[in-house]
Amino acid sequence: MAIMESMAGADEVLAGIKRNQITGLPPKNLDVFTVKGAGSGKLKITVQASDTVVDNQLLCTVKGIAVVRKTGSAPANINDGTLVFTHTGTTAYTYEDDNLTNGTTYYYRAFAFSDHGVYNWNAENIKSGTPSAIKFWAFTQDFSNGNPDQCITYPQGYENSDFDPMLTNEGAGTATAGDWGDFLTDTLKNLPYMVKKNGEVDYALDPTDYSKKADGVTASDYNNTSYNGGAFAWLNKIYMKEEYAANGDSRTVIFADGEYEGFTAVGFNDGEDDLEGIWLPMGYMDASSRVLVAGTTPVASKTCDQEKALLDAFDSRCRFLGGPILNVLRDLEYMLFKSTDIQAKAGHGRCSAGSQAVIANAKVDNGNVVGWKGTAAATKALNKYFHSQVLGSYQQLTRDPYTLLISGKLYVCKDYSYALSSSGKTDTGKTWPSDSAWQYPKHLEYLGDGFGSFPKHENTGSTSTGLCDGVYGNASGTRVALRLGRCDDELADGPAYVDLRNEASAANWSCGLGCVLLPSAGYAPA
Repeated sequence: MAIMESMAGADEVLAGIKRNQITGLPPKNLDVFTVKGAGSGKLKITVQASDTVVDNQLLCTVKGIAVVRKTGSAPANINDGTLVFTHTGTTAYTYEDDNLTNGTTYYYRAFAFSDHGVYNWNAENIKSGTPSAIKFWAFTQDFSNGNPDQCITYPQGYENSDFDPMLTNEGAGTATAGDWGDFLTDTLKNLPYMVKKNGEVDYALDPTDYSKKADGVTASDYNNTSYNGGAFAWLNKIYMKEEYAANGDSRTVIFADGEYEGFTAVGFNDGEDDLEGIWLPMGYMDASSRVLVAGTTPVASKTCDQEKALLDAFDSRCRFLGGPILNVLRDLEYMLFKSTDIQAKAGHGRCSAGSQAVIANAKVDNGNVVGWKGTAAATKALNKYFHSQVLGSYQQLTRDPYTLLISGKLYVCKDYSYALSSSGKTDTGKTWPSDSAWQYPKHLEYLGDGFGSFPKHENTGSTSTGLCDGVYGNASGTRVALRLGRCDDELADGPAYVDLRNEASAANWSCGLGCVLLPSAGYAPA
């Protein structure tokens, strides 16, 4: 009897399926499903699906995609929430969901369905987004104007349109933030910390006296050479977009403090995830893999592989200070100082210190702007930009194995993957010849989303015009980039400085070791 009842039940189910024409396989997971910020109270949803074909046999035809929205948790089914849209077909489709509340997280679930009415219920097709009132800052760079103080302008319609730029008083070693103070501390969240080797904060430092904790009273480990971690400054993730004029004679760089269509978090990717920020080194690494400033001597005369070993000895998430993040920092400096002559605006550092390059137990005191100090005079004093002596001092070169010149062709890496070859890198299509002297470009060239822009190999400027920084190439073998500058390259130094003359085996007193520490995905200082 039980068997007969079971069979009757099966017949009824099958009859119901036949009546409703619900037959066949469900569609596979979506090919594209993204949820991105689109401005205040808006999120932009993009979907795309495709038919299922195996061995040239069509197994499932997609009729469309339904997207459901819910707050608090992901929709459990197609009726659990608000139907945002239904898109017919398999072509890519983008929808702007507006009238949302800033700061509220919205969960979206996409249900692809077949021409027989079978739905894909897989939880992989769930995304979330949080709309916010995104702010934008921008500058335009006129490559046709060689005057560094005239080629950078602030376009109208952005947060900084009427800003005063940052300024330095190099004789006194101080600086003023202009109207950029809140941008540095609230948007970039550029503040100093003692950081554990795993990329998590131990505690905050007093931004005006690193020898103290944030309370300004308690002694810190900044001078403790036995500290099991390092001194780093946080740089919060910022998104950017570059727009070049059709004739290539100008570009506009736009920064956003949130995810927005067409913008990329350049330099904030570990190869798998976009990170909430990165840790910039406050000092050069020493021969014992310490990233402190006071009490340590910067390492020198190591090959690229030997430097990599020192980074690994600190932690597996410790990487070279190089690649796209240096392009981002250069552009931030152009915008902050409204000039391309960053040495003149932010300090010459130790650009002409010569044999006095490596200083033991050295530190640079704070200026009027938290994290910045610039000095000129004898061009032999330590600087800091963004709380980092490595960025501001031009004392030693920092090696960048994420930027290579291989037989004269420029290869770059979007993340921080180490390989002294083209493996994992992108061929930019740019070529550089071998030089017998420094070249001084006026132009930057866009390398693509995720890379930012890079100095063009040309000699159209000088140490005081155009980009004001030097480039040097060697078209034979594999050449590893050296960035920022060193203590005997004088006015060639700067954020656009690129030396591509040396193999990875180069090891001399002028090669130091700057590093970044990558936090785990989703982590940021509290």
